Amino acid sequence: MTNRDATPASVRVLGAVCGVTLDGSIVEVPSASQRRLLGLLAVRAPRQLRAEWLADVLGVTTGALRTMVSRLRNAIGPATLRTTSTGYSLEGDVDAIQFCAAAGNAEKTTDKLGALADLAPSTSGGGMYLQAADRRSRYIRHR
Repeated sequence: MTNRDATPASVRVLGAVCGVTLDGSIVEVPSASQRRLLGLLAVRAPRQLRAEWLADVLGVTTGALRTMVSRLRNAIGPATLRTTSTGYSLEGDVDAIQFCAAAGNAEKTTDKLGALADLAPSTSGGGMYLQAADRRSRYIRHR
């Protein structure tokens, strides 16, 4: 299976920026500029970002941005990176967003670490999730 065939089911930004397929395989993003673009789209997902704004933030021309988008789309799959008339958006789950949602839900349970433990193995920063949850849990107990 090529990277182009392995459309990511999610994007990881906690740790190395990459895609993850439905079967859990990692889809590497080959260049630093493409990882910066993917990370920027991921932290703003699912919002559409204007091409001019992206080019300005990334420090490239709009033509260079189009090339970067094309190469990123080849790496992670066409279904993940959506093009609109004025810009781009990311389709799919983002690990940081999943973590924030899980952390918010953990506040409602007595087993705060357990609430995040289910998420940890499926994300790049599983250890980071549990460490953050443990620190938060200790903080709440000592308040």
